[in-house]
Amino acid sequence: MKEERDLDGEIQSGESNVQTIRERFVAAEDFESAVGVVWGGSFQPHNYYQHYTTLSKVVTKLSERRWWFANSYNGDFNDRQESLKFGDSKISKRTYQASFVHGTAENVALWSMYAPSDPFAIRITMPGERLGEWVDSLRGKYLYSESDKKTCMIEKSELKDIIYAAVDFRDRKRTSRDIGRCNSLYWSEVSCDVKMPSLEDQIKKAYCTGWMKDYEWRHERESRICLRVKKAGGPKGLWCEVTPELIESMKFTFSPWLPKEYEDEVKAVIVNALKITEEKRGSRAKQYSDRFRRSVLQGAINLRKSTLKCVFNNNEDMKQSCPLFKL
Repeated sequence: MKEERDLDGEIQSGESNVQTIRERFVAAEDFESAVGVVWGGSFQPHNYYQHYTTLSKVVTKLSERRWWFANSYNGDFNDRQESLKFGDSKISKRTYQASFVHGTAENVALWSMYAPSDPFAIRITMPGERLGEWVDSLRGKYLYSESDKKTCMIEKSELKDIIYAAVDFRDRKRTSRDIGRCNSLYWSEVSCDVKMPSLEDQIKKAYCTGWMKDYEWRHERESRICLRVKKAGGPKGLWCEVTPELIESMKFTFSPWLPKEYEDEVKAVIVNALKITEEKRGSRAKQYSDRFRRSVLQGAINLRKSTLKCVFNNNEDMKQSCPLFKL
């Protein structure tokens, strides 16, 4: 089993190098200039993106070719303040988003937050080029409900990095008292000090809707796909179809908590889901072994054996996804 110890993927960009983009961000004198460096048209996708999730959700993504998107306004997110602090709630209500991590280095915090002590969690790795192609292909297509009902057409689809803002937000009301607050913006391990627009100005220009979070979340190194639809007030979550090309480019990292003796069984579950997708296309991959990695954190995270045993024996996702497990 090959272990992955890659450094973060460099950014593919029209700029001469990553440092140039960072220097422009740090040197920005106002909010619009700072976000323009990151969200402007010259910035291209990262080399790689990651998605931390459960094994059962991986099976759904592969065998049914479905990727779920949560509504920016009423979806279930860790940061409950995001939609209150940044951007326009009207736009947020007609935005659906999915989150990723840019780079290739594993993140202990994300394993712990999105798959806490789960021996059957999986990290999906995708090339930025393939992910970007999928995002571009979504414009004009439809989102579907859990019951497979066609709901709304995607008017705009974008993949961008999150910018993190240190905001003094004692007053949640959209009042003039917010004008002139001094804040730090953080992106790609660098920061700049700018004056944040008042909430009224944010609403008028919709600067931040779906693309900004609090400074305390900067460890996530998050990128997002945001899908804008015409009509607001849809369900909390909808799905759209994943392209076969994106699925074929995916690689999978086992959970840090997965015992080595169970790696073959977890691999078998994912390979079976991949085969279902390929059979639908009338094709079959020659081998799958090079698509799996052991976590570099395996055995490195101190976790009580009693806690791991409890999680292991009560993992309903695994029981449903892999009946061959005798837990």
